[in-house]
Amino acid sequence: MIYRRVMMGAALLAILGACARPQSAQAPTAPGSPQRFQPVTFRTADGWTIHGRFYPAAKASKAVVLLHQRGGSSEDWGTAASRIVKAGVAVLAIDQRGAGASLGPQNGPDAPWDTTQDIAGAVAWLQQKGFKPNHVALAGASYGANNCAIYASQTPGVPAIALLSPGANYHGLRIPDALARYRGAVLVLTARDDAITGDGPQLVKRLKPSTDLKVYPGAAHGTALFEDHSAALDALVEFLKSKT
Repeated sequence: MIYRRVMMGAALLAILGACARPQSAQAPTAPGSPQRFQPVTFRTADGWTIHGRFYPAAKASKAVVLLHQRGGSSEDWGTAASRIVKAGVAVLAIDQRGAGASLGPQNGPDAPWDTTQDIAGAVAWLQQKGFKPNHVALAGASYGANNCAIYASQTPGVPAIALLSPGANYHGLRIPDALARYRGAVLVLTARDDAITGDGPQLVKRLKPSTDLKVYPGAAHGTALFEDHSAALDALVEFLKSKT
């Protein structure tokens, strides 16, 4: 009798297992966001293996590379990525060298500050997916913002950059004077009492007067602006939709 019950239980488990959706067939999902993403890896020109998350947008001809702030990762952009994709812009959020899954000889607090080679690799990856570089915007938070500004000032054709909490000088990453010659659109999002940025946001505005500088109450830094001010995320989405 016991043997018969065991066999019946095993058969029931087999039936339930056959009906269940295989988990391996599902794309990963960013925390706090229903948007599915494709895991990405690529190699930079100087030998780092960079990991990221690609969020496709249906029939999109525009894309944006997202760069996190210090101590963060591509996961920081989960909710923002979902909003951006719904606006028709594909997203590639990367773990910059030494952060997230992009580990190498220097990681965590010792990770390199200059990640412009990571941006170049991300743009090249998107180009292989069919996106033209003049339709690939950049958005970065904190030191990611400064890297965006440096890369854009050195690379012709970047259509737009969105800078969240850019700093006057993050460990040698200064807002470059060459930004004055950048021909694309610039959006700066910052908090009035953010003590980390120094006069970084105002410096960007002085170098490029056409910059759309939006200042919000409080002291939120980087992507934390989205948590405190939904209008900041609205501004980013509209900027990428219209300027990329």
